[in-house]
Amino acid sequence: FKQVDEVSTLVHYVEHMEEKLGEMSAELRDMHGEVSKIRDGTIKVRCAQLMTKAEERLTQVKQVVTTCKNNLLISARSAITAFKEKGKDALVSAVNAMRIPAALDAMKNTFTKAAESMRGNAEKIDAFREEIHEVGFHLKNAGRALFGKPAKESEALKHDKGILAKVRSFMQKTADRYEDMGKGAYKLSTKVKEHYEKQKSVKSELKVLKDAKKAETVTVHP
Repeated sequence: FKQVDEVSTLVHYVEHMEEKLGEMSAELRDMHGEVSKIRDGTIKVRCAQLMTKAEERLTQVKQVVTTCKNNLLISARSAITAFKEKGKDALVSAVNAMRIPAALDAMKNTFTKAAESMRGNAEKIDAFREEIHEVGFHLKNAGRALFGKPAKESEALKHDKGILAKVRSFMQKTADRYEDMGKGAYKLSTKVKEHYEKQKSVKSELKVLKDAKKAETVTVHP
């Protein structure tokens, strides 16, 4: 049945999302380790705060996906029971009651907000990088500039800028992943909605034909 395929497709989609989120969790842990190596105390604290926010956002996304999966599995078991007890019509009604497009739309919105948040974090990392560059220049090269010597970047500055570049790349990469997840949810939601509309159209046409035949039956000819 088409309804069973829809539920199966959504289950596979959600499980795939869980796998991706698991990978992102591992990468996030690695980035926490990188941030701990930053030598500038102020930048380290501020960068760690952004990482914490990223972790909180990831946790929120995982909760939404997991909740959707759990609700889906519970509803699927109920649909199967309804099918066994009352037949196909009961299965169709049970699957429609799952509000699959609504669940997908909710996930899409969650992914979209997460992507926006991560892009905002990436922009803040850019600001940190610019700030640490300016501070490093003024502290280390003010004297050199007075004597007309070219600015020289300290090893500590290079080290911190290198780590910030890694963190910035992670933030942007994660934002892109969230966006791709959102597109996937939207695509699947649209597909399911189109099927529902087609289903309604077929039912409407069948009803018109049925009503027409009924009218012919009750018509009294002179």
